[in-house]
Amino acid sequence: MDKTVDRALQESVGISLSQFLMLMQLDGGEQCQRELATELGVTAAAISRQVGSMCARGWLKKLDHQDDRRFEFIVLTTKGKNIYTRSVEIIEAVFDNRYAKLTDAQRREIYDALNVLMQCYE
Repeated sequence: MDKTVDRALQESVGISLSQFLMLMQLDGGEQCQRELATELGVTAAAISRQVGSMCARGWLKKLDHQDDRRFEFIVLTTKGKNIYTRSVEIIEAVFDNRYAKLTDAQRREIYDALNVLMQCYE
């Protein structure tokens, strides 16, 4: 499924699934690169490259930390928020298309089961 979503995002908005996940994480508010790396389970070097690329595209911007100049916060720009919103719509369309044959009862069962699984990881 990851490949399907990644392909749809690349074709529709020119964003990878990993870039989408970063935008999703930042949609909750500003974070430093170390926090992003931890939350996304990737190395600091990978985050640094991705942040640089996404800043160059105008999706993210860096803000200086008030108290410690060694730290920068990463935030979504308006363009980044728009890309994120459009990406969510595309992902929802992919899932809607894939699961169109399921009945409402089957969808509810899957939804309930996934919620139970998510609670196990909290």
